[in-house]
Amino acid sequence: MGKVPEESIEMKKKTTIKDVAKLAGVSSSTVSRVQSGSDKISRMTKEKVLQAMKKLDYSPNFSAQSLAGNGTKTIAAVLHTDPLKSLSNDFFVQILQSICQNAEETGYQILLVFSKTEKEQFAKVKKLWNSQRVDGFLLLTVYHKDRSLRFLKKNGANFVALGTPEDNEISWVDNDNFKAMKNVMEALIKDGVKRPGLILGNRKLVVTTVREESYRRALKEKDLPVCEELIREGEFSEDTGYKEGKILLGLNVDAIVCTDDVLAYGTNRAMKELKRSLPIVGFNNSLIGTLLSPPISSVDIQIPLLGKHLFEHLIAEIKGTGETKGILVPAKLIKRR
Repeated sequence: MGKVPEESIEMKKKTTIKDVAKLAGVSSSTVSRVQSGSDKISRMTKEKVLQAMKKLDYSPNFSAQSLAGNGTKTIAAVLHTDPLKSLSNDFFVQILQSICQNAEETGYQILLVFSKTEKEQFAKVKKLWNSQRVDGFLLLTVYHKDRSLRFLKKNGANFVALGTPEDNEISWVDNDNFKAMKNVMEALIKDGVKRPGLILGNRKLVVTTVREESYRRALKEKDLPVCEELIREGEFSEDTGYKEGKILLGLNVDAIVCTDDVLAYGTNRAMKELKRSLPIVGFNNSLIGTLLSPPISSVDIQIPLLGKHLFEHLIAEIKGTGETKGILVPAKLIKRR
């Protein structure tokens, strides 16, 4: 057998996004935005990038539909939870039902991204953005000093946050959590409560610290003491509600406020074990809360409406018809005892 000429077995070097960026005289992130169909890129820059891609015969690693300029028709929903826990928390079930229903009606598909920490979320968001597999992001949690939000904004991505970001140039959908907690506290104090306990989720989340600050302010405005031992923190889980609820019930509280219904479920279980009876208030107005004995009071944050606004706001961003703004969805305390 004769020797195979070297040129016939030479592997052609694969063109990268950096090669396209260098030829077009732009950054790699600008090439990425052109690929995703961002309206934030000028026509002249877009033409330079497309010409460089054609000259280098560059094919990005995403669908042919995206190459045609129509996007991937996929949206990433980023959740602060793991897959198993998301199914046991009615908030995530309801918000995803709403988002998926709206996606189905408009021909989009939803890619679920799970993370337990801000660091893990940032790593996954960054990796997904670089892969160009999605047209936009729905971040269902807002952290303090949120790197995911800063990264997406810096790179010109289409995204909307569920929660009020520290940066007012980011689009968001939320409830007025300060007002919602204030209404809870005023109702309890009006009913004679003087020593309410508070069970928080993760303080790294903006929603948690906003509700905590409202709790503290409400007590001070009524000249009631703010007792640090009555403010408990943990994860958004039934186990945290049970553990911290048991502690609070041993500290002579006369009501317990939980910043999520899943915490209230655990507190209710602890209360029944100790054969105590006092008001418990949660947030999210979950169905299971109405089935407990006794049923818990809860703040209805209108989860389906939050999901609808989130999705519609993001689609407007993707189409270039949206504007950076915040949307507040009304919340209402539902008293059951």
